[in-house]
Amino acid sequence: MEDKMAEDLREVRNLLAREGCQSWTSEKYQNDVYSFVLENQEHGKGIVEIGCYKGGLSVFLAFVCQKLGWAFYTIDINQQFIGETKNLLGKLALDDHVTFFVGTLSQFVEQVKLADPALLVIVDGDHHYEGVLNDIKNIYRMNYQSYAAVFHDFSLRHEDLPDERVDKAIYDFWGDEVSLLRIGEQFDENTSYPLKNRPGPDGHYWELNGSEGVIVKLHSNSWVNQFKHRMIEWWKKTAW
Repeated sequence: MEDKMAEDLREVRNLLAREGCQSWTSEKYQNDVYSFVLENQEHGKGIVEIGCYKGGLSVFLAFVCQKLGWAFYTIDINQQFIGETKNLLGKLALDDHVTFFVGTLSQFVEQVKLADPALLVIVDGDHHYEGVLNDIKNIYRMNYQSYAAVFHDFSLRHEDLPDERVDKAIYDFWGDEVSLLRIGEQFDENTSYPLKNRPGPDGHYWELNGSEGVIVKLHSNSWVNQFKHRMIEWWKKTAW
């Protein structure tokens, strides 16, 4: 499986290089996502992407879905980004199984029905706390329960964006004991990536010991479990 995965990833990266395009996700993040897909493909059929930007990661996801015979749905509030992503996937003959949607995830849920339960929902749109919370809630409104949600930029910060807190939204929704699979780059004191004490030129940095991304298995961190967690916390606060 590892040889096949490496071959597929080389092919998709060659496609991106040919078009002069790149993803803002690391190669390790992409490798980890593809590995998760291959190891868990019996649990779903399809991928939903929230936030396509200019299609760098969308090419990778569309390629994976095409290989597996799955549907791929990509969503963005920006019409231009959807247009550029659509053109890019068309050039690479990766658009025959893709639904392109301009709008929020809430609007997508109201207007589009998934053909099958998705294996993954990729959350990489609004990184503000309330935006991430809204996306999590709307994942549960889809007509089929997806198997897992992938969150990019889990520990990312910008000096001028104090509300950029993907991690806090996840912990506040599912509770501090939520089961997370850390993926992508990991940021210890030896990392070459920007940290708080040495931010990037645009003011971005990663929390020390943070993670580029995480995967949350929705079946083991369900809405019911989250509700139970909140009820327990309420009981602790109100019990004599």
